[in-house]
Amino acid sequence: MADISFLFSWLNVLQREVLRRRMLLTGLLKISEWAVFGGWLILLGLYVSGMFTSVSLLLELGETFGTLAFALYIATLIPSMVRRLKIRELFPIMSMFLPFRRQFGVLMFITAFIHQSFTTMLPALVLVEFDFAKFPSPLMARQIFGYIAWWLLFPLWLTSNDLAIKKMGKWWKILHKLTYVALFIIMMHVALVGGWNYVFALLVIVIGNVVGLIKSFYGKKS
Repeated sequence: MADISFLFSWLNVLQREVLRRRMLLTGLLKISEWAVFGGWLILLGLYVSGMFTSVSLLLELGETFGTLAFALYIATLIPSMVRRLKIRELFPIMSMFLPFRRQFGVLMFITAFIHQSFTTMLPALVLVEFDFAKFPSPLMARQIFGYIAWWLLFPLWLTSNDLAIKKMGKWWKILHKLTYVALFIIMMHVALVGGWNYVFALLVIVIGNVVGLIKSFYGKKS
């Protein structure tokens, strides 16, 4: 019990430090968005020019960016889950993630795009030396689910700004509920890839939200 108390007190300290550096961390996340996309453009140019031809490098980078995209996606879902569960001890986690959720979402979308391009389109183009007439056969099921999830998240990325929130009003929140539709598509994608630890993480999010909604429903009735 003492260990748990220490953990919760440590979370409170971490929360204060994170929020104290909120502006700095937000700025770093915004810089990261441009740096990651810029890095992708540079690498794309190296492959198109023929200076780089290694498909294995692309696949390794693609897997890395896929893991990063998944972690960022989970980070966007945690605040809502904690809020619904209403577990006071976990509120510091919500407070730490919530101020950066928009930046997490934008960076997630970019890294997911790079993951897709490095594991599907670009390796295929490298193998045919960028001759689109020789482009390989249709995508596999896991890749199709990945692209469906990415396109579902596209309008969320497009509206992740103050102007969209102001113009859309209540429809902005409704649109961003699409993330929960994308969750199940992503679950299918990672299951077909064999990432059962990722499936487990998504199931925890789903169960946490369902439990939170049930608690809220019965709380209102009582």
